[in-house]
Amino acid sequence: MYAPSGTAKRTERERFFHAELSVLFSEYTNPILTGGDFICTLQPVDSTGPFTTSNALAEIVRGIRLTDVWNQDPRHPTYTHYSATGASRIDRIYLSRADKDRKTGIEIIPTAFTNYHAVVLRLSIQAPEKRRRRGRGKWTLTSYKSLRSRQSFRLNERNGEATIGTTPTWECSGSAM
Repeated sequence: MYAPSGTAKRTERERFFHAELSVLFSEYTNPILTGGDFICTLQPVDSTGPFTTSNALAEIVRGIRLTDVWNQDPRHPTYTHYSATGASRIDRIYLSRADKDRKTGIEIIPTAFTNYHAVVLRLSIQAPEKRRRRGRGKWTLTSYKSLRSRQSFRLNERNGEATIGTTPTWECSGSAM
C-alpha cells in the first residue's frame, strides 16, 4: 500500500485511510496482514523530525484490532526513511492482534539506491496436512490471465514459514488428491 505523500496531500491521505482502507478492511476478518508506505507515524518515537500522524489510520488500526509488528526500542530507534530533515518509520506492517504470536522475526534492512529501508517479516503458519494421492489425475498450469493477478503463499513445509509473492499455481483435476 502506498498512501498519498506530501504535506499538501494530508487531507487526501486522511480521506484515503478513512474511505478506501476502512471499506477494504470491512470485507475481511482475521487474519489481516497489511503493509506499506503509510507516509505518517502513529508514535512520536517513530520520527526524529516533524511528527506527521493520521487520526484516520490510528482509528482503523484500533477499530479492527491490528498491531504494528515492529517493536520500536525508544533507546535505540530504527527508521525506514531518511531525509534531510530527519528520519522516520513510515513503512510498517500491521497484523491482526489475534495472530501476533505467529511472528517469528522481523528486521529492517538498508537497501541500495534509495532513501528507504526494506522491512522483512517472517511468520509461522501451519503446514497443510499431506493428502494421500489416489489415481492418476491431471496437473495443469493455470492460465496466464489468472497468473497475472494471483497472489499466493509459498510454504516451506520443513519449518512452516511462508513467502508472499506472485507464483505460478498448478491445479489438479481428476482423482489425484
